[in-house]
Amino acid sequence: MSTATILSGPLSWYRAANEGVSTDTFRDGELVPETPYRVCSLLARGGMGQLFEVENESLGRRCVLKTVHPGEAAVSTAPARLRQEANILASLPASIAPIVFDLRELPDGRPYFVMERLEGGDLRKELRRFEELSVRAAIRIVLKLLAALSVVHDSGIVHRDVKLENVFLTSGGELKLLDFGAAFRDDSTLRKTGCGVAIGTRRTMAPEQHQALDTDARTDLYGVGLVLYELVVGSGPFDEFRGNETTLALAHLHLPPPAPSARAKQPLSPAVERVILKALEKRPADRYWSAGEMAVALERAGLGWDDADEPTDIDMWLEPA
Repeated sequence: MSTATILSGPLSWYRAANEGVSTDTFRDGELVPETPYRVCSLLARGGMGQLFEVENESLGRRCVLKTVHPGEAAVSTAPARLRQEANILASLPASIAPIVFDLRELPDGRPYFVMERLEGGDLRKELRRFEELSVRAAIRIVLKLLAALSVVHDSGIVHRDVKLENVFLTSGGELKLLDFGAAFRDDSTLRKTGCGVAIGTRRTMAPEQHQALDTDARTDLYGVGLVLYELVVGSGPFDEFRGNETTLALAHLHLPPPAPSARAKQPLSPAVERVILKALEKRPADRYWSAGEMAVALERAGLGWDDADEPTDIDMWLEPA
């Protein structure tokens, strides 16, 4: 399920971009069958599933429930992917991913899982607030992101949908990765989605994803490069092609990204620019080999930037990675 429409809540994790849309699964105020969860609101619906804010009536705790559309249960890999997502999240430290409380089936056989409701906002929201972040803040955020991805990759997991909307800054000062619906484990039968099937978000897919080729940790580092580019520039390198999926894919496959220093409204050192452009290489073999390697390069490139610009609210919030 894509998270393009489900994030950027002002205080809570999820906010519906399609509020008021009816659903065939649950209605507001309805008790989820054979569970203690009462539906508060539909947060989002995507191609394969739905997200609801629910309250555990036994504990009085608000949570987020994710399930698949009724029509997807028997005709797609959506149920298997949802179960895999829940198991991946449950296997990761609570410091880098939402906590999963439960994984069960509805009476009609559809799986669902329940996870914590986070307080804070995603990077898309933060970018809207500040238009562009200071170079210092962008580097510190991305170092935290790379630290989280290092744990993910060391666990044999590739996220495959790293983007601003899936990087969440909690009110407690943590960075958490969201939406592992496109992720896979090394030992997963869902590693390949089928011939010619591209998995991820079109705007932020790596070239190998647009071609439905094998993906690995370097695919996620392409996403990190896009995140860092957008944080310092305020827009993505190929946003001008967003209205045409074919042209957008061709841009990711063949066009060199415009130099971020030429687009940024603030000074950007050649060293930081080199880190961004290396992460955005078309061939995975030309990118960084690991999140740790990219983190070392970015940390070195960012030396001296702590004193280069005035601190902002988000600088004050961030702790050293």
